[in-house]
Amino acid sequence: MSQVIHMLLAQQIVDTLKTVCDHDINFIDPEGVIRAGAAPTEGASWTESE
Repeated sequence: MSQVIHMLLAQQIVDTLKTVCDHDINFIDPEGVIRAGAAPTEGASWTESE
Protein backbone atom coordinates (compact mmCIF):
# COMPACT_ATOMS: atom_id res chain seq x y z
CA MET A 1 0.00 0.00 0.00
CA SER A 2 1.35 3.39 -1.00
CA GLN A 3 1.04 6.32 1.38
CA VAL A 4 0.89 9.90 0.11
CA ILE A 5 2.93 12.56 1.89
CA HIS A 6 1.83 16.15 1.37
CA MET A 7 4.34 18.31 -0.53
CA LEU A 8 4.71 20.73 2.41
CA LEU A 9 5.57 17.88 4.78
CA ALA A 10 8.00 16.48 2.23
CA GLN A 11 9.70 19.89 2.01
CA GLN A 12 9.93 20.11 5.82
CA ILE A 13 11.57 16.68 5.89
CA VAL A 14 14.05 17.72 3.18
CA ASP A 15 14.90 20.99 4.95
CA THR A 16 15.43 19.24 8.29
CA LEU A 17 17.62 16.52 6.80
CA LYS A 18 19.74 19.12 5.00
CA THR A 19 20.53 20.85 8.30
CA VAL A 20 21.50 17.52 9.89
CA CYS A 21 23.59 15.94 7.13
CA ASP A 22 24.60 19.02 5.05
CA HIS A 23 23.71 17.29 1.76
CA ASP A 24 21.17 18.12 -0.90
CA ILE A 25 18.18 15.84 -0.50
CA ASN A 26 15.35 15.03 -2.93
CA PHE A 27 12.04 13.54 -1.89
CA ILE A 28 10.91 11.34 -4.79
CA ASP A 29 7.55 9.59 -4.92
CA PRO A 30 7.08 6.01 -6.19
CA GLU A 31 6.26 7.31 -9.68
CA GLY A 32 9.62 9.10 -9.88
CA VAL A 33 8.31 12.64 -9.38
CA ILE A 34 10.45 14.89 -7.19
CA ARG A 35 8.00 16.20 -4.58
CA ALA A 36 10.52 18.28 -2.63
CA GLY A 37 14.18 19.13 -2.93
CA ALA A 38 17.00 21.13 -1.41
CA ALA A 39 17.50 23.15 -4.60
CA PRO A 40 14.76 25.74 -5.27
CA THR A 41 14.52 24.75 -8.95
CA GLU A 42 13.51 21.16 -8.16
CA GLY A 43 10.18 19.99 -9.42
CA ALA A 44 11.03 18.09 -12.58
CA SER A 45 10.19 14.43 -12.76
CA TRP A 46 12.78 11.68 -12.95
CA THR A 47 12.49 8.07 -13.95
CA GLU A 48 15.12 5.36 -14.32
CA SER A 49 14.78 5.50 -18.09
CA GLU A 50 15.94 9.12 -18.25
